[in-house]
Amino acid sequence: MIYELREHEYERVRQLFDGLSYHLVIYSIIEGNSPGVVYVDDADNPRTAFIWDKVEGGFYLAGDEDNQEFNESLNEWIMGKIYPEAKKLPHIVDFALYYFPETWEEQIDVILKNTSPMKHYRKQFYLKQLKVDWKARVPDGFIMTRVDEELLKRVELKNIDHVTQWATTSWGSVENFMENGFGFCVIYGNDIVSWSIADFVAGKEKKEYEIGIHTDENYRRRGFATITAAAAVDFCISNGVERIGWHCWSTNLGSAATARKVGFQQTIEHPIYHAWYNAFDNFIVQGHFNLERKNYRESAECYEKAFMMKEAGKDETLNSRIFFDDESGSRCYYDAARAWAMAGENENAIGNLRKAIDKGWTDMERMKSDTYLAGLHGEEGWKELLCPST
Repeated sequence: MIYELREHEYERVRQLFDGLSYHLVIYSIIEGNSPGVVYVDDADNPRTAFIWDKVEGGFYLAGDEDNQEFNESLNEWIMGKIYPEAKKLPHIVDFALYYFPETWEEQIDVILKNTSPMKHYRKQFYLKQLKVDWKARVPDGFIMTRVDEELLKRVELKNIDHVTQWATTSWGSVENFMENGFGFCVIYGNDIVSWSIADFVAGKEKKEYEIGIHTDENYRRRGFATITAAAAVDFCISNGVERIGWHCWSTNLGSAATARKVGFQQTIEHPIYHAWYNAFDNFIVQGHFNLERKNYRESAECYEKAFMMKEAGKDETLNSRIFFDDESGSRCYYDAARAWAMAGENENAIGNLRKAIDKGWTDMERMKSDTYLAGLHGEEGWKELLCPST
């Protein structure tokens, strides 16, 4: 059986999550600071608990992994209740399952049955010592400012909608963000260049925060993420915050590098299971990740499963966040061709390149220089792709 706890009962599961204490969102939910739901095997004396974080969409699982009835019920709950509800939340497209102890690994196939997840890794950091004098590094013409109510009213600013959404998604309302959260951003003219927002807070007396960072793509690789995150950290230190956390995907080398520049130190790298709620998008994401990991055949097969759904007109293809127009579609077919080519399936690669071109792919110079496609150069259809007959 599985039970949903009421908010005033959340404290009952706190100790079960000791092994995942580096995820502040767990305690932010337990203390009522962030939206989330807690499920247990026994409402009065829980031995197993599962938390769904409604800010970032994370799943957190802890306790006794041998309760098969709970595990099977949890899968039914995920598929029958969480999936439909999550698809109605515009800011959540996927989930990542975090678990402790490691023996939960043996139950993943049961708990995440029919979700087609992939195993990834994430890193966690805590601030050791602030290394950046951000005030001395703000360039002329740029302004570092705190995210406050007046700033959020400035609708003329580029990216103000992203900053507002981040603040309200994490904190529920602007009022709660102003009272319990904080943020800093760099502004240049009418552009919000970079912004660092507190994601979560926990602790009654000794406050602990986690912060995040984002930089407009036109201003990246110029140090703005570093100084903006440093301003947020400086604010925490000035206000007596005991601990400041930072998370990122293990593949996000830029985020990890920024954390270290600011003064964070990595504490752990841990496995997670990740999937998109939209099955069509999930196959495309898996295709992309497998391509990056050089699992070429697996990548190509994932792309083909998505394309089969597209050809069959499945409902989820109409709600895709990835394959939504000819430009995005052409990129998907192009990447599928690269995967097939590296897997040695030249005919399938040529076929997907044709589809990419049909969708509007025009970068023939990239095709010619793409090392992934080098094995196609001797194929009969290659020259036709580059110089189609008119």
